[in-house]
Amino acid sequence: MSTPTPERNRWVADSCQEFLMTELLRYVEEASLPPATTTTATSSSSTTAGRKNKSKVKNNDDKENDTNQVVVENEKSNDIQEEEQQPQTREEKGEEGDQPQEEPTEDKEDGEDEGEEEEEDEEASRVYARERSGAKMERMGYSVGFRLSERLSQYRTFNPPPAGKDVTQATAAAQLEAVKFLCKEIWMEVFQKQIDKLQTNHRGVFVLKDLELRWLTRIPSQSELSRVTAIQLMAFPCGIIRGVLSSLGIATLVTCDFMADGQNMAACSFHVKIK
Repeated sequence: MSTPTPERNRWVADSCQEFLMTELLRYVEEASLPPATTTTATSSSSTTAGRKNKSKVKNNDDKENDTNQVVVENEKSNDIQEEEQQPQTREEKGEEGDQPQEEPTEDKEDGEDEGEEEEEDEEASRVYARERSGAKMERMGYSVGFRLSERLSQYRTFNPPPAGKDVTQATAAAQLEAVKFLCKEIWMEVFQKQIDKLQTNHRGVFVLKDLELRWLTRIPSQSELSRVTAIQLMAFPCGIIRGVLSSLGIATLVTCDFMADGQNMAACSFHVKIK
């Protein structure tokens, strides 16, 4: 066995040092490779994910752009349809804008016309209601007069026409006798008084005047409403007159009116015309 010398020991030490350095460098290189690989993989994966996100964002942007484009196209088509449906052009609208006072005037005139029409309709309905009520009162009076005349004339004998007169004179005399029966007995039974005045032209026309009709004494004068009410009430006596003469075989047409221009509502006259 050889004896170690200082040179040999220095060589061994240098060899060991070189081996250790070589191993240390290899270990360092091996130890440094995985982090580098991981970083590379991470970076590549992040790059790939970024590319995917960018592609998704791009696809979403493309979809939004397409949607917006479709919406815009729909709005344009709607605008075109609305423009086609509008009857007026821009020039006509401009002319209407130059004359803004015509429309309100027409609206006012239309409103006034409608108001006048409504008033006319209301007035016509009121007149029709008054006419209906008057006709009903007249029918009621006719029924009362017809039955009352039958009851009062049941045991009454009318004077025969004078001998030697023609048919016309005999008929006129019979009519006068019937009207006198009305003025005295019928009027006394209904109004507790006789007719104040009887006038005739001996040709089938009679005028019966009552200066104070009992039913109209409490109605105030100088009022249009009072006059309308009085006319409606006077339809009943007109019906009584027509019913009495009809029961005696005389067909008549009876109308009424106020005396002294309506200053005294109780003073009235009845015009009887034999048909």
